[in-house]
Amino acid sequence: MSNKNLPIIEIGIIGDTLTGKTSLINKYAGLGFSNEMTSTIGIDFFMIEIKSSKNIKYKLKIFDTAGQENYHSLALNIFKKCKGLILVYSINNKKSFLYVNNEWIKNINDTFDLSKIPVLLVGNKIDLNDERIIREEEGRKIADENKFLFYETSAKTGENVEEIFQTIFETIINDTNFEKDSKIKKKNNIKLDIKINKDNSNDGNKNDNNKNNDGNNTDKNEINNKNRKKKKTLFLIYIFKNFYLIKKYKEIKKLFNIINK
Repeated sequence: MSNKNLPIIEIGIIGDTLTGKTSLINKYAGLGFSNEMTSTIGIDFFMIEIKSSKNIKYKLKIFDTAGQENYHSLALNIFKKCKGLILVYSINNKKSFLYVNNEWIKNINDTFDLSKIPVLLVGNKIDLNDERIIREEEGRKIADENKFLFYETSAKTGENVEEIFQTIFETIINDTNFEKDSKIKKKNNIKLDIKINKDNSNDGNKNDNNKNNDGNNTDKNEINNKNRKKKKTLFLIYIFKNFYLIKKYKEIKKLFNIINK
């Protein structure tokens, strides 16, 4: 299967501004890490090839959104078609953690059926452990209470970065709902193929009919041509015979007149 035809799985990464969401994606995509702190404006996405534990290739489409509060509802509306969410806070930023607990989790519950979509909670920036405000146990407690997956990461060092994307990806494709959706899509594709094949076969029958019709028409034309040639030949024979008789008649008459003189 070519890269263009790989199945696509969409996930969203959300959280407060400057928690390192884009840095996590960049690190995972092999784009390195920058110490410059910049905020995402609006919505962006990344397409990254990924392999399952069964060595099956997919494309992971990761939506990245601005963390500012006025973008929260926009982000969740865009993420409605996503199969999984990564929710990020910074371990050295209490506000980002409070937003997770008080805002993001409520909005996620209002928007999604969490029995059908996995959420992975990430405490980022563990390379700044000396500045840590949020203990690992606090993050894990919130994750457990809401049945979220949980990791702590560092976009700078790469610690657990690959793990969070691989974990959310594997959780999605191993979920029974995902398997049902995939089977439905495969059935629809099969129906479409059958329909196309039927259409093609009809076209083939039409072509065969056209060929037969063309063949019949050709045979008819040949017969008509033969009949025309035959009639023309008979007509010429008739003219020749009559011309011969007429000529003979004139000669006989002339001879007769000479005799009678």
